[in-house]
Amino acid sequence: MSTDANRAPLVLGLAACAIVIAGSFGPWATAGIFSEGGFDGGDAYVTLGAGLVAMVAVVLERLLWLVAAAGALCLWSGWANWSDVANTEIFGRTLDPGWGLVAVTVGGGALFLWAAASWFGWWPK
Repeated sequence: MSTDANRAPLVLGLAACAIVIAGSFGPWATAGIFSEGGFDGGDAYVTLGAGLVAMVAVVLERLLWLVAAAGALCLWSGWANWSDVANTEIFGRTLDPGWGLVAVTVGGGALFLWAAASWFGWWPK
């Protein structure tokens, strides 16, 4: 039994949390040189909190339902904001999603999948 294989789920879970946390601080909408972060609209406070709570649960290797809920919340928040960004025009130009919004969405999906893999025991022993 390899210790690296046993550490892989922890590292992947922490990486997904770090992606969500970093994305919460990044730009969520861009238009040329201008950008707006998630804290401007308020949703980044929710995703940041969810990422931090999920990080604690991943480290404790408990409360998988909480990790799944945090991941689903971040995924939903990212998807909803992405839809808003894609449907907003400023001066005839559609906004683009920033790297922070992409990170929150992808990280939320990764957290949800991590929780499912842990719940169903899909990690190598």
